[in-house]
Amino acid sequence: MPPLKFKPPHYEFVLDIALEMTNTDNNQSYWASYNQLRDVCEKHEGTILDHAFQWETLADFTSDKSEAINLYLKALALAKNSEEQDYIASISFRLAELYLDLGQNEKVRIYIDTANDASEQTSDLSLRTEIVDFLLSFNQNAT
Repeated sequence: MPPLKFKPPHYEFVLDIALEMTNTDNNQSYWASYNQLRDVCEKHEGTILDHAFQWETLADFTSDKSEAINLYLKALALAKNSEEQDYIASISFRLAELYLDLGQNEKVRIYIDTANDASEQTSDLSLRTEIVDFLLSFNQNAT
């Protein structure tokens, strides 16, 4: 997740749920938290309280790659609409990773280039380094 210039709507609530999912060993508790997060996303979808942060977080905890991609695409649309380069970079990077796992190199290229372009407009050096490393590795393996 990108560094925050301001806290998105529901930031504390979404963060608390994400921490619960990360720290629980209880499958039932995990899914209860996951469903709470999904409810936040769906309840506020299309409203002023809709934000890339909550969709990106939900996608981060979604194990089905196809479903995760759909969630990241929702998050990316919101990030692009609000021109939040940190989110555009992190979400596009994750999409590139997922498409690489699926062997869809043409989509990897699209999203890693988007991630790289957006990361150049951020101050998140760690994310920029990860993206450049991925891009270099992808370019080496694609030839």
